[in-house]
Amino acid sequence: MQQEFLPKFYQAKKVLGVIVPTLEEVIQKNYQKIGIIGTYANINSKNYLKEVKKLNPRIIIFQKATPLFVSIIEEVMFDWQGLDLLFVQYFKTFKKEKIEALILGCTHYGLIEKKIAKFFDHKVKIISQGKIIGEKLKNYLERHQEISLNLGKNRERSFYVSDFNKRYQQIVSFFLGKEYKNNLVLVKID
Repeated sequence: MQQEFLPKFYQAKKVLGVIVPTLEEVIQKNYQKIGIIGTYANINSKNYLKEVKKLNPRIIIFQKATPLFVSIIEEVMFDWQGLDLLFVQYFKTFKKEKIEALILGCTHYGLIEKKIAKFFDHKVKIISQGKIIGEKLKNYLERHQEISLNLGKNRERSFYVSDFNKRYQQIVSFFLGKEYKNNLVLVKID
């Protein structure tokens, strides 16, 4: 959505990207071997690979689509025993290759970050986009008071999603700790 839909239809809007700030963290910490997990769409887009080549082509990246994590998180099944079996299946290449850091390439995945860190015996740095983007946005707004002052902090919010099911309203409310109704806008991405 960030790479294709928003620039195409909202050219005048400023968009805080997710990929570059996340990779800046990798570069700043000088990690040379990283893993990236995400949905099929995220991994198949190869957007992380393209950006890494621009920023530091020496970094070695291993990617793995981990779509079942999304379903497990959306069903709030954080303590499901099968999750550990998925870790073994999904992360075997990462363990074999001895990655130094793992990028959680889906915002959902932050909810299982501690479990992932434990799976890697806390020897792999887990990089969660949510934390990085939150800090980058805060920093940006502090540097650009003209934007910060114009934000309607108590206005109604809309959430743009690329897929929609009956549980999305519950999920948005779960993530944000507040009930949201009729705030989801379905975006078709070709």
